[in-house]
Amino acid sequence: MSTYSWKRFIDEKFCIVFCSTYGNGDVPTHVRPSVQFLEDQIEAGATYSGTHVAVFALGSTQYTHFCSAGKLFAKLFAALQCPQICPIGLGDDSGSIHSDFNVWLRGDLLPKLQLYFPKLDTSACGDVVHPYRSALDITFLSQQCESYTKYRQSLHRSCRFFSNPLREQRTDIFVVREVQELLHCDLVAAGESVKRIILGNDTRVVYRTADDIAIYPHNTDELVNAFVDILQVDPTTLFIAKSVSKNRIMSKFPVPCSVRDALTYYLDIETCTFAFLNLCLQLCQNSQHQSLLRELLHTNPHHVTVLQILQRCDLHVPLQSLLDTLQPMQPRLYTISSSPRRLPLTVQVTVKLHQRHTASASPSVATNYGLCSKQLCTSTVSDRFVGFVRRSHFKLPIHGDSPIIM
Repeated sequence: MSTYSWKRFIDEKFCIVFCSTYGNGDVPTHVRPSVQFLEDQIEAGATYSGTHVAVFALGSTQYTHFCSAGKLFAKLFAALQCPQICPIGLGDDSGSIHSDFNVWLRGDLLPKLQLYFPKLDTSACGDVVHPYRSALDITFLSQQCESYTKYRQSLHRSCRFFSNPLREQRTDIFVVREVQELLHCDLVAAGESVKRIILGNDTRVVYRTADDIAIYPHNTDELVNAFVDILQVDPTTLFIAKSVSKNRIMSKFPVPCSVRDALTYYLDIETCTFAFLNLCLQLCQNSQHQSLLRELLHTNPHHVTVLQILQRCDLHVPLQSLLDTLQPMQPRLYTISSSPRRLPLTVQVTVKLHQRHTASASPSVATNYGLCSKQLCTSTVSDRFVGFVRRSHFKLPIHGDSPIIM
């Protein structure tokens, strides 16, 4: 985009824009001239009704302003009266951005483009399989490290055990003080579980209005044991993982790390990623299972879990490949619903139990619950969670009589 001459935009018939977003919501530096040009055209009263546009925005749900730069482009194009080819696509970098793009490409963009170009050949987009290349160099230790137990306890005490090594974010331990069931609330539908969780720690919790609290969940023992059985590995085995790329110094695991700790705390072993499905497709020999995997690659894989794929396709994925292709465990963000002036010693969050129906290994439909929301909603007094307060860009007006919309 930095090399594109926007003076040609008026003569374009079709324009597809891909744009990422900085963590604070700002437009990337090299994209700002493009935004400035479009804003100048709007101010001048220009219209581009002959230019059809589509936007795919990239961002991360770990940040408040998810895909804000791409959404800004869509808004500017709408102000210029540009016909929209298809709805804006949103790619989540903290999830499976390849899958998000494939869903948008095959479900939205290509069908609309074929209306304009009936002879458009989309066969080149049919196969998105790429040769698997490991991004981690993993060495398994032949002997147990006697100091690992003390090392692990040290990590627990400092909370670093639960932190994502790729993000040097300081974490704290929050203790559940009280759990309240919200029954008489207009926002609670019949059959839904919504609870107010009151958290605190040994010191004063520092936060501001509209800040978020990021909670690190952990995978259940039942799920971890199921993976251990399928992988046929010793969960106490230690390994050292290093990034193959010279640009990335740290891996997503501490050094050393046990298989059980990796599956429990460091890996999201529920969410299917593009890399994992791509690997499974290369390992699968059954034609029916290959068709299923290809369909998932071309659609949204989030409605099935990793375990369901392994069970349904009867695949044996090497442990090293599994550690490499699954994404790191990410903290879940909850907007703090308490006031720091009234309750400076605690943090309150209002949590709804998230559930979704997925295809299971059998023909029946399984119900999966949100990992973190279930742990919070089923928590009891004195349960401990690890997390941190994340600053929000939202600030209340200085003057109390200023109108705001909540």
